[in-house]
Amino acid sequence: MMFGLSFEKLFLVAIIAGFVLGPHRLPGYAHQLAQYVRSLRNFVESTRSAAERDMGIPLQRTEWGR
Repeated sequence: MMFGLSFEKLFLVAIIAGFVLGPHRLPGYAHQLAQYVRSLRNFVESTRSAAERDMGIPLQRTEWGR
């Protein structure tokens, strides 16, 4: 679960987006969203790697948010 959204809520948002955007534009927007998510993941991973390198210790994801 991310941002407090359950699978049902995400599914409902996807259905509404399908009606609002239309079936012709939806694949393009989905592709663009996927690219944004990939670039955000790459940014987070590179930032984490740089922090590990600078601090000299590995950062465990289980310890994030404490």
